[in-house]
Amino acid sequence: SLAERRDPVLGPPTLSVGVVRGGHAPNIVPDRATALVDRRMIPGETHESLTAEFAQALAGSPLTFDCHVEKPPLGVPQDSPAVVACGEALRALGLESAPTPVAFGTDAGLFDEAGMPCIVWGPGSILQAHTKDEYLKLEQLEAATRFFVRLFGG
Repeated sequence: SLAERRDPVLGPPTLSVGVVRGGHAPNIVPDRATALVDRRMIPGETHESLTAEFAQALAGSPLTFDCHVEKPPLGVPQDSPAVVACGEALRALGLESAPTPVAFGTDAGLFDEAGMPCIVWGPGSILQAHTKDEYLKLEQLEAATRFFVRLFGG
């Protein structure tokens, strides 16, 4: 049913079983097992609706679940003033200006939920972020600096 729900920009919500733990040997049935699941929400879903969804899916089984981290999705409309202003600043500098959904976590959804329009934009590639060899090319930093100066009226 996840694939049936779609956000026009972000697509469907996702669910990934990232870690499974249990047992001590392959020939022994474990007395317990744990799975760590990453469930990404889309706009319109809430912690409460997600909790109800898991409770319904597990009803009648001995399985239990706990939610340890909850962050709302970021769903800023493409025509919001923040997105439009960023697009104008990027185009003025000859940079890519099409809003693009991302599949990584951010605290931006918390600000959005609190009524503060928020976008996620920055130099570099997410592929290098939070790695032991994280880096940023100087020309990316320079382009980002020009963008922020343009955006904030410098």
